[in-house]
Amino acid sequence: MKRTEANVTEVQTTPQPVKQCTEAVEAQYYEGDLLPEHASNPLISALGPYWRIEDIVRELSVSIPFSEEERCKSKEYRTNAVARLGNLIVGLPSQVEVVSTVHLLIRQHYSQQSIHSNGIDGIKERYGVSADGQLTAVYPHERSHAYCAGIFGISGSGKTTVLHSALRLLPKVIHHSRYGITQVVRIKIDCPRSASLKDTLRLLLATYDDLLGTHYEKEVGSRATVADFANKVHRVARRHFTGLIVLDEIQNALYAVASHDPLFDFFVNFTNVVQVPVLVAGTPRAERLFRRTLRLARRASSGGVINWKGITNERDWDRFCKELSKYQWLSKAAPLSAAERKCLWGLTQGLAGLAVPLFQLAQYAAIASGEERLSARMFVRVFDEKMSSLKPIIRAIRSGKKVAMMKYDDVLGDTLKDVVAEMKTEMQHNLFYDESIRHDRLETSLDAVSSLMLIGIPRETASSMTALVQKHHPNASREQLIHEVCVKYYGTKSSALSRKSSSTSGEEASVIG
Repeated sequence: MKRTEANVTEVQTTPQPVKQCTEAVEAQYYEGDLLPEHASNPLISALGPYWRIEDIVRELSVSIPFSEEERCKSKEYRTNAVARLGNLIVGLPSQVEVVSTVHLLIRQHYSQQSIHSNGIDGIKERYGVSADGQLTAVYPHERSHAYCAGIFGISGSGKTTVLHSALRLLPKVIHHSRYGITQVVRIKIDCPRSASLKDTLRLLLATYDDLLGTHYEKEVGSRATVADFANKVHRVARRHFTGLIVLDEIQNALYAVASHDPLFDFFVNFTNVVQVPVLVAGTPRAERLFRRTLRLARRASSGGVINWKGITNERDWDRFCKELSKYQWLSKAAPLSAAERKCLWGLTQGLAGLAVPLFQLAQYAAIASGEERLSARMFVRVFDEKMSSLKPIIRAIRSGKKVAMMKYDDVLGDTLKDVVAEMKTEMQHNLFYDESIRHDRLETSLDAVSSLMLIGIPRETASSMTALVQKHHPNASREQLIHEVCVKYYGTKSSALSRKSSSTSGEEASVIG
């Protein structure tokens, strides 16, 4: 197994594990079928086996609570249950590429790492062999830079969700008691809105502190320069054998480039100096930024560039819709038909981050309207009424032209959040309004029945006749209810309300009788 001698001295000088590390798991070394160089490397064997695709797809999914009995609950209950869809994630084979990229970056990096302490001894031994006349490399071969990869897609396409799902399959921190080290497998930050290098490095150190219970950010000091922060990050990343740094929302770096901030160049150099893999994620405009610099383009190609376009495979879309279809809190729920699945794809262009909110909003509308079932017509109506602001974005996606999509770059995600929040608020307001009306009608009915009993009409008769009158005249006042019941009960004179509505004389007569 190849070992990186450059890191051994640091391991020897800082052998004590980090204390108060709340998210660390104790290392368990997999002894199954691994490559020889992986099996003999504790940093890799602690990550477990190479997972099968079917296992990955299963674990990528995040189900939500549901039972068919809930479809019979009240509107208020079901409205709140529909909100669970915001947490639903459907694992698909198309997402495996992201998982594979993450795992390969980490394992390839650790293949060049060693936590064994034979560094200086090995150097002396190989030097001695050369001195005796047999040419031997004093130092082992090392890559000139670490691996790097990028994932790009429009905001709201599900790119970040897939990335989070891939990272969930790996522990954040592994403590190796046997070797006295704490291994940070992966660490993720969002590129700050300011996009300055100093703020980004500060955030990275703060994230290490949150993970490990350390005080690296404070150790740098309040007057630290960018160089101080950079040197500290270099030392911390190497000390903890960091396997992968994930920098999401990299499109914010556009502001850094515009203001001549060295953030962009730093992460290129970071892979050279610290030799920690970097995975960046962002919008199509961020990809354009990468492509513009040949030096970074070479780095990105070492790990691959993934253009995330949502669900483009028909089988994956059918699988997604089949899973989504289970979660209906409607009294007339039915599996989505082929026409409904096609309609949903046409409206969302296969973007799960858009399809799930539309499915959610359609259920709100079905409950509020009393239709209690989904249909292609319902999807179109909800999209037209509640998501009309997204139509230009969908047209840009449908065109497949990057220039058109970059025009809306980071708009879709924020717009979707606003649409769903507005629809849920409107639904809750309508439910509150409906409940207030039901309460007022009940109070009116009870007052009318009490008054009718005072004038000699039996309680059961007063109650049934008041309910019948209120059924056909729901907005009738207390006085109108009393008047109508008296007319029907005593037969004294014609009903004013009956003249306005020609309904139900036969049914009313049967109740009186």
